[in-house]
Amino acid sequence: MRDFYNKLSFSKHNYSLILLGILALLFVIFLIFISENIRATSDDLWFYNEVKNKGWINALISFEFNPRWFSYGIFNTIVYFSPDFERFHHYLYIYYLLTFTLLYWASFRFFKNYIFIVTEIYLKTIHILLIASIFIISLYFITTNAIEVWFWPIASVVYLYPIILFLFGLAELASQKNNKTTLITMFVCFFLIGGTAENFAFAAFLFFTLVASFSFYKNPKYFRKSVLSMIAVSLLPAINILGSGIKRRMDFETTMMGRIADNIFLDSIAVYFNVNRIGFFVLILVLMFFLGALLAKQGYIFKRGLNKIVILKTLAIIVIAIGTFLPLYIVFGNLGPSRAWIPLSFGICLSMFVVSFYAGNTTRINFLKKISNLMASIISILCSLVIIHFFISQKKTTDEYSKAYDSRLEKIKTGVYPIVNQKYIFIPDKLPDSGIISSQELSKKDDIVINLTSHYLGKVLGKDAAIFIENCDSDNNN
Repeated sequence: MRDFYNKLSFSKHNYSLILLGILALLFVIFLIFISENIRATSDDLWFYNEVKNKGWINALISFEFNPRWFSYGIFNTIVYFSPDFERFHHYLYIYYLLTFTLLYWASFRFFKNYIFIVTEIYLKTIHILLIASIFIISLYFITTNAIEVWFWPIASVVYLYPIILFLFGLAELASQKNNKTTLITMFVCFFLIGGTAENFAFAAFLFFTLVASFSFYKNPKYFRKSVLSMIAVSLLPAINILGSGIKRRMDFETTMMGRIADNIFLDSIAVYFNVNRIGFFVLILVLMFFLGALLAKQGYIFKRGLNKIVILKTLAIIVIAIGTFLPLYIVFGNLGPSRAWIPLSFGICLSMFVVSFYAGNTTRINFLKKISNLMASIISILCSLVIIHFFISQKKTTDEYSKAYDSRLEKIKTGVYPIVNQKYIFIPDKLPDSGIISSQELSKKDDIVINLTSHYLGKVLGKDAAIFIENCDSDNNN
């Protein structure tokens, strides 16, 4: 045990690393237990029904709108292995465990290669693992509409997986190696991004254009890699553009929502602005500042100037912002659904995270370096307490929701709620609050627009009837 302790280099002088490890572990526990309560809703039911009726490949090929080939392929695979809808949530749980494992692995790979490029030094594995883990925490809390991006199954395959692929691809782009394995891995990762969220692919394309511009004269190796990345990320979107799916999607959105010309960024973000989550994100940035200063005390001193880092990250955020919102405006006539803002959320998070860490490492204020261990420890404890409180409250809420959800399915399946006039099933009780996981309540029978949950819940349970909520106020979303 003592050898293991020494191997991790946790001495009495850097106990803050132990507290950082506890914080990282707490968030992993949070993800594991919350994911267990995720249930299918809305579009999930539509896709589930399509796969069960048409098969894995036909459901993908016959999709009427713009097909996200990679993302929908993942979701169709989960459905394919699920024997029935009542047990579908077990397969969703396995999917989320694998997804979060890949997210941690991708973050670790990225920071391992990126930090070496910037610093020209090798950090210990435990340092990189902690940095990657804290980054994932910060990404969750800064994500706009994290309920859908992280915990709505059909949205997560579209918006979480491009982040995973982008981090894996950037790790190979930043790698010192230039062999076939590195180039093929990089190409495949960026190629698959084109089969996820279209605006993420466009934002990535603009980002690689920026990288190619900076490396054209100074680093031919990175220039060639950047051009290869541009080609890879644009292939699948180009195929979609040549098809008719995007036009059908645009026509659908125009019919359903209309074009909202006066919907500006500040109007949209005000709806999703959460002071508590952003405040926690800022606290994480302060934590990374002192972690950077602590590593500088231990001899890990970065070499590149802070001003250059800030300029590069600012330019990256600008091009990613353009890549995020331009496609959304073309399709929706406004800034689109907030879950689709994930490219910008990711770009801001990564840029500010790196700048904060780098600023702490290169600070010339000796007092800040002197108190770095103490401050990192205090902030780690504060963040851990927030995560514990957040986890306990959300665990209770999501437990109650998933239990009620499963009970509703069982009652529908066993005929406790009878079919009326061979067309309808009416549910008397509304589901409880779902907390931070995605949910959609059934429509009322007289609603103008019947949501997908009402339309497809009966179908996936083998009942040829639409299902509605009765005798309560339904707002379509819990």
